[in-house]
Amino acid sequence: MAARDSAAKSTSEVNTALSLYKDDLLAVLTVGLKSQASRNVSLSGLNALCLAKGLLSDEEYGYVVHHANELLQGNTKEVDESRSDTK
Repeated sequence: MAARDSAAKSTSEVNTALSLYKDDLLAVLTVGLKSQASRNVSLSGLNALCLAKGLLSDEEYGYVVHHANELLQGNTKEVDESRSDTK
């Protein structure tokens, strides 16, 4: 029983710590969907945020679904990583 209480407490503490940065994480991970190189990592990160109980609001879930839907429909503009701005 003590182990279960400890696990529940640690999950709550992690969610509290993440909640301070969740807007930044959502922004970075959704931008990461636009690049082929970071797409898998971004999807994994968004999945983890969505699975964290009590972390995201319904509006934030909708934000994630919207960006995932754009990706699946091919409406996202791919970031051209081969182009260099330095000359």
